[in-house]
Amino acid sequence: MIASLLRRVLTAYALRTGRLLGLYRRICNPDGMAWAAIVKRHHGLYAMGEHCFIQTNVVITDPPYVRLGSNVRLSGCTLFGHDGSVNMLRRAFGLKLEKVG
Repeated sequence: MIASLLRRVLTAYALRTGRLLGLYRRICNPDGMAWAAIVKRHHGLYAMGEHCFIQTNVVITDPPYVRLGSNVRLSGCTLFGHDGSVNMLRRAFGLKLEKVG
């Protein structure tokens, strides 16, 4: 009963403030829908559609440059963009790109 109350309070606090996220992840073990709500509200993405699913182990290196559509599913990955994607494409395909979009 106390553990359940603590989880509910911690979940509400994390969603409202974006604080204590490490503790929230450890104690509440949020699913991908719950974590996507935190990411959408507090991690500064350019945009994020509805019904997204993001596991807690996903790393987004440049949130202000990331736009996710609706029904996106991310798990166990690093989503990098901006200069990182230009360097990756240059190395993988030998392309000399100024920018990507």
